[in-house]
Amino acid sequence: MTAPASRRGLILGLAALPLAGGAAIAGPSDLARACDWGVSHLAWINNPAPDDRDWPDERLEADLDRVDDVLNRVADEASASLSDLAAKARIVLASDGQHLSMSHHDADRALLTLLREVVVLCA
Repeated sequence: MTAPASRRGLILGLAALPLAGGAAIAGPSDLARACDWGVSHLAWINNPAPDDRDWPDERLEADLDRVDDVLNRVADEASASLSDLAAKARIVLASDGQHLSMSHHDADRALLTLLREVVVLCA
């Protein structure tokens, strides 16, 4: 057996295999949809429209709690597909990417690179 020509070839080859627990999911899973909602919601929280800039603290806390619920799912639920894996990477980047990019620790920079590569290779 020859080695794949690239990491992308390896990922695409893995995508064709049945996943543990059953066949690959045809569309985005509930987990992937929740992650994508969290990504868009974090962008909305971090860059509010002018009418939304004066949120009450209770609303902001409630919305951030909902995003935290999605992040808990990311930690607790196994990915069922490469799209789940990419969605998990996207929400972690949206949540913590800025902090990782400012870090001087090699492990943080390596994690940031890994998450970005997962998003690209699993797309």
